[in-house]
Amino acid sequence: MFYLFNVLCSMVLLFWTVSCKHPAKKPVLEVNEHVLSVPCIDSSSTFNALAQSGADYLEGQKIVKFLIDVRNKEHLQVLWLNANFKGECVRSPNCQIYHYNAAREIWSYQDSSRTFNRVTYYTQDKSFYAGSVHAYHTEKTGDFYGVHLYPQDIAQDIGIESMMLILRDSLLEGQAKMAFVETGNQQHSSTLETLLQQHQIKLFNVRDLIGDRDFLPMNQGSAYGYLRIFPARLEDLNDKDIPVFESLPLDIPAVAGSITKDYQDLLSHVQLKAQERQTPNMVLRSASKTHELLSSLDNKPVHLVVKPDKFILELSDDETVLLHAEQKNNKPWVQMPYQASSIVQALDSMCVSNLSKCLHQHAVYGGKSAQLGFLKELFKDKQIPIADTLLAYDPVPTGVAVPLTAYVQFVAQQKAVENAVLALVMQDKNKALTRAEVAAHAKAIQQAILDAPVTQADTDALQGYLKEVRKKLQMLTPQVNKFKVRSSANAEDIESFNAAGLHDSFSTKLDEKEPTDHHCVVVPDPEDGGDLKVKPKSLSCAVKAVYASLFNERAILERRYAHVDQSTAFMGLLIVPVYDTESEVIANGVLLTRVSQTQDVYGYTLSLMPSNILVTNPPAGTRSEQTLAIFGDPFQYPSMSTLFFAKPTIDGAMMSEPVLPLGDNQMLSLLALKIEQAYCFADGTSGDCNYIEFNTHKPYALDIEFKFLKNRQFVIKQVRTHH
Repeated sequence: MFYLFNVLCSMVLLFWTVSCKHPAKKPVLEVNEHVLSVPCIDSSSTFNALAQSGADYLEGQKIVKFLIDVRNKEHLQVLWLNANFKGECVRSPNCQIYHYNAAREIWSYQDSSRTFNRVTYYTQDKSFYAGSVHAYHTEKTGDFYGVHLYPQDIAQDIGIESMMLILRDSLLEGQAKMAFVETGNQQHSSTLETLLQQHQIKLFNVRDLIGDRDFLPMNQGSAYGYLRIFPARLEDLNDKDIPVFESLPLDIPAVAGSITKDYQDLLSHVQLKAQERQTPNMVLRSASKTHELLSSLDNKPVHLVVKPDKFILELSDDETVLLHAEQKNNKPWVQMPYQASSIVQALDSMCVSNLSKCLHQHAVYGGKSAQLGFLKELFKDKQIPIADTLLAYDPVPTGVAVPLTAYVQFVAQQKAVENAVLALVMQDKNKALTRAEVAAHAKAIQQAILDAPVTQADTDALQGYLKEVRKKLQMLTPQVNKFKVRSSANAEDIESFNAAGLHDSFSTKLDEKEPTDHHCVVVPDPEDGGDLKVKPKSLSCAVKAVYASLFNERAILERRYAHVDQSTAFMGLLIVPVYDTESEVIANGVLLTRVSQTQDVYGYTLSLMPSNILVTNPPAGTRSEQTLAIFGDPFQYPSMSTLFFAKPTIDGAMMSEPVLPLGDNQMLSLLALKIEQAYCFADGTSGDCNYIEFNTHKPYALDIEFKFLKNRQFVIKQVRTHH
């Protein structure tokens, strides 16, 4: 009976397809949850009845998917799919969601999904056009309907023109204000705009649409706190504040929520912290001291809600703010894992023939070293198949991991350090410390560490570890003298606390003489953008400087906010050659193995900067490139869709092309896919690992930091899970 009903509906739809071009004869067909599709949309109310809501700021407020059959040029067929269909899909499940399934359900399409993809997305001579129409509203253009093709789609010029004319005839009886929106870099051409202009159809890219919006949700959520418009001092902020910034600071204390006037990088440490803290974060381009809503609530208790399509900011009261702050803090203290070991481990020996072992080395060597040991084992053969080629180099630096035990023994032997740490720990759990008192404790601990003697005595535990480090480095990299000593704490890169950007790394030279008075100094380096350096650059000073960074003020405050027991936070070390040893660094970036802000797109998020400019902590007034790598078919390379080009300097212009060529971006994405698949198999919690890129509900993504060298090789700095 239900099948007969579908056949009858198909006959009605076929009649409407023919008569859509004749409004006077058009039948009235109500759109409800039992209607799978219609052949044309006669009004905005019909559009809204078919539509689903946009999932993030890259999409319109309402979205309807379409499918056009152009196999018979004399009898074109148009389907507008009802996203709210609740009936039964007889031939193929989710027939209201996927174009291929809709073709099978409504037209009895018989070929495989791979064939459908080939004749729909990967050719100019198409059998079908498949995409979506988004109802947009921008300040510059007003209301219009934007047509999106899948980013993988290679449609161009005349093909897009033909599709747009078919859709225009089928939407609002040819009266809709329409635009084609380029979603893939390959959909752009110099002639397309001219072709569309003659039909009064606009051409936009995603950058145009995002750039025109006043509000952008970065991290959705709800918070209560005191609104602080353009605070003069970061150190005055606490977890009961919701600050409004011109641009997001490099290091923001634990706050209830955050708003910026300038755009934010999707993968900056601060944005990742907001996601980890589960605090709302948003962009409001019109933010100012005189903004009608903001100014009326400045320094008052407020309730902030960030949603995909809007935000709510309303007056609250002191009692409610205090209550919510107490509720956030009313949770048990978390002890960090620790397993004693005295072995300085080469990365390539950390988990030989057993990738899963490295996932459990966090308690021994800290998160950063354990994850890099995982990668070193994964790429040990230097002939890893990536798509249709072989990776002929190892993208993971050679290096050594120093265990957490070295730090534990160092503190135990240095009574000044031990006493300073105990003074902090004893008061921290009671929440008795003010921000100024935390700063004083941080300074005292760091000074004690930097002044601690590292002697040649056999009883000096740290000296023994440093001798082993030198021995292994000289064996592994005999021609290298310059190294980077990086943090690898047990209080970072874990599910509930990634600690991104809280600790510091320092360069060292193995032939640099150790200071006779054991005194080391950490100072800003004006030649390196103000980044910190240690003087002298001896091995012991670099190690002590990294140890001291465990007690950076912002690290102490973040651990307190997350209820991490300070007494169980220990620092391990990752020591690798400086990244430009083999070749000059020409790009720096971060890749997240999901499309940030949405679960509707199969792909990865890339943030890139030219040269050696950091993406994780970008200089104020700059902006990294934001590009999406979109996966469509497991047998095809991902397509790239650039949302924003990079703005690498404060006073300079925005770049007009991607930082890396298409092929390098694709290779990076496939390299990341290889890592994610291996991690999935080793971890065993993410479902079908062979197609992990198509799992938008995986329990975590991977956050991969990398550099790209002039010799066209990627160097992976680190990988961490992002929940």
